[in-house]
Amino acid sequence: MNNQPLVSIIVITYNQERWIRDTLDGVFSQTYPNIEWIISDDCSTDRTFEVIQDYILTHDIPRERVILNRNERNLRIAANYNKCLYDLAHGDLMVINEGDDISFPDRVERLVKIYQEHEPNLISSLYAFAVDDNRYCREEAKHPVPYKRWTAADYRWHKEIMYSGPTLCISRKLINAFPRLSDKTPWMDSPITRRAMLFGGGGYFATLQQTIYYRISSENVSTNDKAYGTKRINFVRQYIADARYAFRQGYVTSKKLRLQISIDLCLEYLSALCNQSSIYRFVRDKLKKRNS
Repeated sequence: MNNQPLVSIIVITYNQERWIRDTLDGVFSQTYPNIEWIISDDCSTDRTFEVIQDYILTHDIPRERVILNRNERNLRIAANYNKCLYDLAHGDLMVINEGDDISFPDRVERLVKIYQEHEPNLISSLYAFAVDDNRYCREEAKHPVPYKRWTAADYRWHKEIMYSGPTLCISRKLINAFPRLSDKTPWMDSPITRRAMLFGGGGYFATLQQTIYYRISSENVSTNDKAYGTKRINFVRQYIADARYAFRQGYVTSKKLRLQISIDLCLEYLSALCNQSSIYRFVRDKLKKRNS
């Protein structure tokens, strides 16, 4: 394994003029040496893109390793990530940093160390909080172990899996193992997490290390996109498509496990159609108790 694999830091932005300078300060102050920066603005209607351009021109950064993209129209989250992950990034690892969050200076260095020690498909870590008036705080970790790994065997009870979308670090092998996300998928974090579990090998790895300040703001993309994000059925359709693909590719070979995952997804699909997640949880818990 390369001692210093290339890491792509992916910054997606949309109407984050107020916060983007802090975000860029974080990603360009990393202690790890072998980085490229992918910054993709999703056709912001404010001055976000102009602020990014000004920052790149006026700061002492390795501009030859910066890839700056502006979409001609608003693609929304999944399509913007598809462009970054599949078309623009060249790294062995891809570190997610949304346009209002602030990475710790040693974030990439620590993620690379975890990857080299455990070789997971995906890494999730903890985040601290940055609130509107730039106050910062850290939450104490509540998980009893320093790390945990999840694989396809854990997929069935996915609601018990903890992951943190703003902190994800994705391996190139995971990106290459699956096709692009559907543009209708509201966010990419939960589908990517499930893909990491289905793919096998290193699975999905969670660590208690804090690596980023997650912005709590009325301007969060997830807040403004609430109507779009509540279309839970689009998530479930993505999960089903990914499971089918994983089965065809032979990522999950156990017939029993494939059946369990299929049943679970059928229940979740019915739950999404009914828009009553309590139905899914009730049936799932009954099945879990019966099989334990």
